[in-house]
Amino acid sequence: MGGVRDLLRDAERVLPGVAEFALVEAAAGLRPGTPDNLPLIGRVAGAAGQPGPLVATGHGRNGMLLAPITATAVLALLAGEPVPDQVMAADPARLAPDRRARPAPDHPAPASPEPPDRAPAGPEPSDRAPAGHERLADHERRGAAESARR
Repeated sequence: MGGVRDLLRDAERVLPGVAEFALVEAAAGLRPGTPDNLPLIGRVAGAAGQPGPLVATGHGRNGMLLAPITATAVLALLAGEPVPDQVMAADPARLAPDRRARPAPDHPAPASPEPPDRAPAGPEPSDRAPAGHERLADHERRGAAESARR
């Protein structure tokens, strides 16, 4: 409760009368995320080569901002159409333990898979965010600008 206590202390400085009230409940809204901070939008692997469920999760704090492009992508996937280019970076197959074994059905397989005796390489250290991050971030900024205009 340290964070809540700090907020209450600050509120009492601004509005001393708030100290007379009892804290009845504290709740945390959880925001699911992914290790690379990109959402998961697409199909996950199913059993015995069958298509798995369609997921749209892991947006973290950007769920409301990415809702329009996520909805567009989900509708495209349900209709069997390609997803917008910006969404391709959010393919759940990128986090699969063996990415070569499970390419997403909506995206082309890698041109030159790694030899079977090597594990897929981890992300390269870089000063820049991966291209998918930039495309989704651009879409997020446009969504925020549209919200500000309303």
